Amino acid sequence: MKHIFTQDKAIVITGPQGCGKTQLAKVIADSLGGSVVVSMAVLSGTFNTGWAFATTVVVEEFNPWLSEQLATAKGLASSGELIVCEKGKADSLTKKPNFIFVTGDARPLPVTNTCRRFMVIDIS
Repeated sequence: MKHIFTQDKAIVITGPQGCGKTQLAKVIADSLGGSVVVSMAVLSGTFNTGWAFATTVVVEEFNPWLSEQLATAKGLASSGELIVCEKGKADSLTKKPNFIFVTGDARPLPVTNTCRRFMVIDIS
């Protein structure tokens, strides 16, 4: 799995609710050195130190049909560095972590396995 992330890609895991998507994401992330789980709703252009130094960030509640979420995910997948905000310190840049996005919608994704930013794993 490590080679996927060296290609500026993120993983998107799809499947029905309760089938183990987040658990699979955590297993993959832990095999790469650890993880932090966050909701898509909390992602923005800057990262707090709680996630910025994680090896892998598992993002739950990803809705790729919302154009702003898809754009955020593509940007995070392709970015080499992230802006980190630490309270009382100037913003700094750090190497981006790996990203695994989890979506529970059963519709086909608006991204495909050939999309250059994502590797899609469907566990339906």
